[in-house]
Amino acid sequence: MTNEHLPVEDLFVRALELPAAEHAAFLDRECGVNSAVRAAVEGLLRASAEAGEFLECGPRPGAWAGGYELLEEIGRGGFSTVWRARQSGVLEREVAVKMISPGMDTREMLRRFAIERQTLARMTHPGIARVFDAGADDSGRPYFVMELVAGQPLTTYCRAHRLAPAERLHLFKEACAAVTHAHQRGVIHRDLKPSNILAGPDGVKVIDFGIARLLEGAGDGLTLAGSFAGTPQWMPPEAFAGAPADVRADVFALGLLLCELVTDAPARDPAVWRSAGMAQWPRLAAEPVRPRRTGTDLDAILTHAMEPNPERRYASVAELEDDLTAFAEYRPVRARPPTRAYLARRFLRRHRMETAAAAVALTGLLAGGAVAWQKRQEAVRAREQSEASARRASMTSDMLERMIFAADPERGLPQDATLQDLVENLSQELPPEAREDPLIEHRLQRSLGEAWLGRGNYQKAAIHYARAKELAVLYYGPESKEAAFALFSMGNVALQRNDPEEAAPLLLASGRAFRALPAGADSDMQVRCDIQRSLALRDTGQLDEAEAVARGAIAEAEKAHPDILPRALWALGRVLERRRDWSALTSLARRRWEAQKALAGDDKPETWEAEAFLATALGHEGKTAEAREILERVIERQTAHFGAGHPTTRGTVETLEQAGDPGGE
Repeated sequence: MTNEHLPVEDLFVRALELPAAEHAAFLDRECGVNSAVRAAVEGLLRASAEAGEFLECGPRPGAWAGGYELLEEIGRGGFSTVWRARQSGVLEREVAVKMISPGMDTREMLRRFAIERQTLARMTHPGIARVFDAGADDSGRPYFVMELVAGQPLTTYCRAHRLAPAERLHLFKEACAAVTHAHQRGVIHRDLKPSNILAGPDGVKVIDFGIARLLEGAGDGLTLAGSFAGTPQWMPPEAFAGAPADVRADVFALGLLLCELVTDAPARDPAVWRSAGMAQWPRLAAEPVRPRRTGTDLDAILTHAMEPNPERRYASVAELEDDLTAFAEYRPVRARPPTRAYLARRFLRRHRMETAAAAVALTGLLAGGAVAWQKRQEAVRAREQSEASARRASMTSDMLERMIFAADPERGLPQDATLQDLVENLSQELPPEAREDPLIEHRLQRSLGEAWLGRGNYQKAAIHYARAKELAVLYYGPESKEAAFALFSMGNVALQRNDPEEAAPLLLASGRAFRALPAGADSDMQVRCDIQRSLALRDTGQLDEAEAVARGAIAEAEKAHPDILPRALWALGRVLERRRDWSALTSLARRRWEAQKALAGDDKPETWEAEAFLATALGHEGKTAEAREILERVIERQTAHFGAGHPTTRGTVETLEQAGDPGGE
C-alpha cells in the first residue's frame, strides 16, 4: 500500500484533536513528507485555522436554517454536522438538517455535499432516510433536510432487546433490501457499519451516504483525490490496494455486520485495529475472518460474504439475502457445494414431518398389504355400480348444505367469518362423508390444495395434494388421469415454494403419465407439465435442458394448443433472461405479447403482463425510453382495472422505478 491511499477525513479529524504544534510530526508519521494526502489534510487544517473564532461560532440551538429551527446537534463529522430541527409552517414536524461545518465550505466540500444530497434524493425506499428539502443558511452555507431517524445501531438494538437469531436475521434482511435498492439506483454506500444502520420501532434505516460512490461515474464523485474512503475496520481488502469500490465492498461490510449479529462478537477486533498503524491495515484486512462457528449453513454464508478475494464473494447483496432466505426455509444455500449428502440432508430437514408420516404409512402398508389391496378392489367395484354415484351425489349435497349452515353465526362460525375460515375448518376436520368415501375425499383434498395454493400457503397446499395423489392411485389407479393431475399439482406447488429440485422430477413424471394416456386425452397438460418443468430446470441451473424442454413445449403449443403458447414463450424467455441473451429475449417477449394480444385482446390483464415483460426485456437491452413508455401505459391500465394499491400495479410501478430515468442525473 502506498501512502497516497490514506483516508483524508480520518487523518483530518485525528489531527484536529492534537495541538497545532504536533500536526507536522503527526503527518510525518502517518503520511510521509510528499504524499498527496498530506497536502489535502494540510489544506483542510489551514481552512480550519483560518476560520478562527468563526469556527467556534457556528450554529447554536435556536438558530434557523430556512424554515427550520435548529434544536440540538445530534451528529458531527470532519466536514459537517447534523441537527435535530423543527419545521415551521404548514408541516409541523421534526426533521434532521445536515450542514457543512463552519470553515469547511471549500469548493471540493461543496461539490461533495451537493452530490451526497443528490444521491439521497434518487433513492425512494422505506429503509433509507428520505430527503425533504435543501437550501442555504444566512451565511450562505448549504444544508439539506432529511427524515429524522430514531433508532439505535443495529447490533446495539439487537442486544438491548435480546432478540432471537431469527429476529436478528429478519432485521438484517431489511438492511439488505435497502442496500440492494441503493445498488439498483447505481449507488454504493462504502461505509456500512452498525452506527450507519439504525433499528427502531419503524424498522431498519440505512443512513449516511456521505462517501457513497456512483456506479456509472468514471470516479468516485464523492471522495477527495488521492484517498480511499470508509471506516478501515469495516473495509474489504481490495479497498486498501486502491481498487475502485463495487457492490461487493458493501457485501463484505454486511458480512462483517452479520457475523457480529450471529456471534455477538465483532468480526474484526476493534482494539487490534485501533492500536495498529495505518501501514498495517492492508495486512490486517487481508487476513481471513474466522468467527465462532454456529454449526449451521450460516458458517458457509458468513465465509462467502467475508471472502477476502472479491471474485469469490457474493456477487450482490441480493445473492446474500437469497441465501439467508434459503437458510431460514431449510433449502440448500449457494455458499455450500451441492453434494448429494448435503442436498439430501436439506431435503429431509425441510420435509421432516412428511418424511416421518411416509415412514409410518409405509410400515402400515407392509404390515397390511393384503387388506389395502382388497380395499382397492372393493373401491373399483363400487365405482362400476350406478347406485354408488347416486349415493355420493346425495352425500355431497348433504355435506355442502352443512358447510353453508356452518357459516350462519347462530349455528357455527362467527359473523365475520371468511372463506379462509371455512377452508381452515375443512383442513382440520373433514366431513364424515369425505372420511367414508375415497372419491369424495379425493375431490375435496384436491380442492383444498387449490384453495391453499391460491392463498399462498404452499405448505398446506402440498399436504392436501399429496393426500389427493394417494387417493387417486387407490381409487383410479397409478396410471390414471387423476394420478397424473395430482403429480402435476405437487410439482407445481413445489416450484411455487422455491424448491425446483423437488419440482422437476414430479413434473417429469406427470408429463410422462399424461403422454401415456389415450391419444387426445388432456394433451394440453403434457405441454403445461413441460412449461413448469422448464422453469424448475432453469432454477436448478440446468439451462441447456431447460431451453430444450421450453422449445419443445412451444412447438407442441403451436401445433395444437395456441391458448398456452404465450405461457410456453414466457418459459423460454425466463431461460434467455438467465443466459443474459437480451437481444433474443426482446424478440421472444415481443412475440409472446403479440400472441397474447391475438388470443385475449389488447385490454386484458394477461396482455398487460406480457407487455410489461417486453418492457423489462427492452430495459435489459438498454432501450430505456421505450421500456418506460410501455410501463407507463401498462400502469395506467392496471390502475384503472385493479387500483393503485393492488400488488400487480405496485409490482409494475417498482419495475418502472428500476428502469431508471434517462432524463435524470
